[in-house]
Amino acid sequence: MVLWCPLPKSTIWWHDKTMPIGCGLFQFRNSKPNKYSVTNNFSRVVAVETLKKGVYKIFPRTGEVWALYKNWSAQLVKGNNIEDFDYEIAEIVNVSDNFVDVKFLVLAKGFKSVYMARVEEEVADKVVKICVLEHLRFSHQIPVFCLTEERGGRLRGFWESNWNAFVFTVY
Repeated sequence: MVLWCPLPKSTIWWHDKTMPIGCGLFQFRNSKPNKYSVTNNFSRVVAVETLKKGVYKIFPRTGEVWALYKNWSAQLVKGNNIEDFDYEIAEIVNVSDNFVDVKFLVLAKGFKSVYMARVEEEVADKVVKICVLEHLRFSHQIPVFCLTEERGGRLRGFWESNWNAFVFTVY
């Protein structure tokens, strides 16, 4: 069984202690991990960093795409369905000790699973800094791949995901 490890004291905590935690430090409760012969118990494979025996770090890394809780605050409550939350999709641009820099993505016009950088006020590629103390805002990593030569290169730099990987509505 996997346990979540305590966050630093300065982290902004959920008021509802039953809210899921998608990134941080995780530890196996016993030294013998479960073995699975099929993968249908899992929604996706995530990249982890092994810190020491049985302790793993799952945290946004440069080049990954993550779902973030829209209008995040510590007052969000789990309620009946986690699927009822609103999410935003973001590309992780840079990670430092204090901030995670993200570019918010939007669905490309005419596509169901292709995302592009959101353009606000005529400024493309706007980067938003998210303080690491707010890392509970990151819900989960999204499996994507970067497009290159599709449609004659017009989609170069856009992200495509498996539409079936989404169990929520993106705004």
